Amino acid sequence: MLQISSINRNSSVKTSLSTINVLKHIVESGDWCDLKSLIDLIIRKLHDLCKYSDDNTVVLNTTLRVLKAFREEALKFQMGENADFEENLTNRLFAVGNEAYETVSRNDILEPIVSTLDDLALEVKSCLTSLGDLSLDFIHSDELIMTSGYSKAVHHFLRHAAKRGRNFKVIVCECYPDNLGHKIAEELSKDGVDVILVPDSHVFGLMSRINKLPGCVS
Repeated sequence: MLQISSINRNSSVKTSLSTINVLKHIVESGDWCDLKSLIDLIIRKLHDLCKYSDDNTVVLNTTLRVLKAFREEALKFQMGENADFEENLTNRLFAVGNEAYETVSRNDILEPIVSTLDDLALEVKSCLTSLGDLSLDFIHSDELIMTSGYSKAVHHFLRHAAKRGRNFKVIVCECYPDNLGHKIAEELSKDGVDVILVPDSHVFGLMSRINKLPGCVS
């Protein structure tokens, strides 16, 4: 059995990539004969994935995204490239819907869904760069930004905006008892960002003055 404990205590990006690797192993080596049985197998394995992970939100969202892609590939196979896809990811995970996925055999779908998993892994690996590129669309000069705890994605997002000439101030909540806010406050200060580290109890009093509240931790 593939070890999945490696997704424990990692960054969100690493957790997502590890989840994709586990799902790819299930696709390539699991006991399934059609897409419906594969979806059922992944849903059953999802409980194990969440049990061995500290970040169930990332595991769940990654799995939902993978299942969405699988169903899209099945609809392309059944209906052609112009298939009309459902938009609700939750329905995609827990409902088979109107399509007979048991008619899509393993031989029909294996190659495209493995390719889809590889594409999704590349997308996840480049997500920090993509977030940084979007920072100038969301952060403007003279804004007051608040964040809580430590997030590599938030740090990259704010650092990119600062390096591109945006002048703003960041209030960081220390996030007691782990005090992870100290880490991002120190790193942003080294990047030349004006940072104020405050106790969590100050949030309510400061909130009315805040322009943006980026955060990636559930």
